[in-house]
Amino acid sequence: MTLQPDDPRRKGFVRILRKARRRIKIGYSHFVCVALAQVETDLDRSEPLREWIMTAISPHENVGEWLQHRHRVPLRITDEGIVCDDRMREYRIAWIDHMIVYFGERS
Repeated sequence: MTLQPDDPRRKGFVRILRKARRRIKIGYSHFVCVALAQVETDLDRSEPLREWIMTAISPHENVGEWLQHRHRVPLRITDEGIVCDDRMREYRIAWIDHMIVYFGERS
């Protein structure tokens, strides 16, 4: 999805991302898209952002897998799933910060 510089959804995306960032930072959520769904239940607002994110990291299903394949960041997986340690939390926060700048610069 490409958003025009004057697309009014940009400001809403920044608002949603800031709330999701807080949830991840304090450990209430581990995955970006889960945090998005937790802070914005109106799918008309959150789904376009989630789709943009999924397109950005495609063909991977989460940022951890994307980091592993794109930047060779080791991903720890146990029987319970992907380990969401402090390092991965910091990567996710940095990526959210990048998206806030991306959407905010153009709004």
